Amino acid sequence: MARMRPGQGRRYGAGVRGRISRVAEQMREEGASWRDVGEALGMPVGTVQRICAERETTGPGFVPVEITPDLRHGELAVVTAGGHRVEGLDLETTVALLARLA
Repeated sequence: MARMRPGQGRRYGAGVRGRISRVAEQMREEGASWRDVGEALGMPVGTVQRICAERETTGPGFVPVEITPDLRHGELAVVTAGGHRVEGLDLETTVALLARLA
């Protein structure tokens, strides 16, 4: 890390950030403090914590989806967070309802 350490205002690349967060995660699982991790990597503790937090909040770019056959008229339902349920919608009506609720 000492050879790769950027100066103030410069950034670590995505690959280096990934390695930093993996090493930090492993050390933390083994009981190391954030201070220990920072010292081992030769980096400020806040920088290590920030890089690890970024990795936690950035999930995969894709999520699994289920492909279903074409929907026929009246097969969709919308359930709101408040518990309201509207059933028997076609695709166009569902899209209109979701746009209206947004």
